[in-house]
Amino acid sequence: MKRFSVCLLILALLVLSGCGSRGAEGSGGSEEAVGRSSSGSFSTEATAAVPGVPDDVSTLFGSYGWTVTGVLGGADAVLPDSLKTNVEDSPLQFYWMRAAVLSGDIGYDLTGLLGSPVRIEIYALDGALPEKYPFPAFQAIRGILFRREDGMIAGALVDSGRHAGNAVSLKRDDVEDITGMSLPDYWGNNYYDPGDPVNAAAEQRTAEDVVRRYLQSVASGDTAAQLSTLSVQGKLQSLFSNLDDSLPYNPTPELYTYLSSVEVLSLRTYDADSGEGMTGYAAEIDGKTSESGKAVLGDGGKMTRFILVGKENGSLRVFGDGTGP
Repeated sequence: MKRFSVCLLILALLVLSGCGSRGAEGSGGSEEAVGRSSSGSFSTEATAAVPGVPDDVSTLFGSYGWTVTGVLGGADAVLPDSLKTNVEDSPLQFYWMRAAVLSGDIGYDLTGLLGSPVRIEIYALDGALPEKYPFPAFQAIRGILFRREDGMIAGALVDSGRHAGNAVSLKRDDVEDITGMSLPDYWGNNYYDPGDPVNAAAEQRTAEDVVRRYLQSVASGDTAAQLSTLSVQGKLQSLFSNLDDSLPYNPTPELYTYLSSVEVLSLRTYDADSGEGMTGYAAEIDGKTSESGKAVLGDGGKMTRFILVGKENGSLRVFGDGTGP
């Protein structure tokens, strides 16, 4: 399991180099985020840095041993109406799900503001990180603060910004420390409806179905279909991949679009050696590359993609996609 964790960390770093584990050839984002209409969209016109650091910000972060060293930016956002989430919903659902848990660790109830506008303020921080997140899990340390419309603080957390988007509470606890569950399990126990037709359909898909659906969605640009195949960590990473650190998250998830057309010729399993419950699939495809994919894959043709599949919250998910096993 330790080896698998290290692999995931390496895969996250490769996003930066353009050859990431989930098909980093396609660094162009999807056309639109899907899901609930108010699931965290923000105004990029509101990203100008505020002059100075407010006293209440310095006091709050300072009380937990963090030093605010500068202002990075900000944005106006609207929380989703509900945290109930199906497998095709926007990754922003998981952003707010996690933000609510981490803010709750220091006594704030973000769930009381569902459906309401908030101001997100982003600060540069100095401070000791938890040992469970060694470098480069946090290449930057950002203080994220949420304000209600009346200006009162509504919550806060610490995140790593681009590219992995790891996050802890001001007390340095993550979701698992606080709830005793991983974020996917927390979702499953609190905000996942197995009776939702979208979820029910996903639970019936075989690993081969998932691989085919994933590759076809990469080529077609079908955001909802691709999201339905991705792990929760993959969905969260789409919000932070190549992120401008003056923003809280990418306004639309940055999903992979390295193909413009694809035909799956065959699928075979291989020894992925990537952790318990994971199976590797070598997908032989005949495809054309998109403009974003040509720099790495050329014009396309017959090629093999190595795709890692595992089970998460009742459904099989894609955990990795690359040019080699």
